[in-house]
Amino acid sequence: MVLRKTTWFDHICLGHSEMHNCLGDVMATLERPEAVYAFKKERMSFRYSERKGSFIMLVYTVREHLGWVKTAYMVPNPYVEVEDYNRVWPI
Repeated sequence: MVLRKTTWFDHICLGHSEMHNCLGDVMATLERPEAVYAFKKERMSFRYSERKGSFIMLVYTVREHLGWVKTAYMVPNPYVEVEDYNRVWPI
């Protein structure tokens, strides 16, 4: 899984200010998510892990056998945030 510096600073930190001091939690979610889901109609997937009373949701695409992080943000419940997905890990 790849998280580019520009994605972290220019998109995540600027667009989701609650994430500014959460790089460690984001990296933990990349490495040890609680679950991984794939959207049925889009070529994106998401991972999440519970941190500090809410969930960190990471949205990413897979290209050339690598996952590229698109965004990360806090959500109260990841199941409410998205529709039409399949759980891919753990099965």
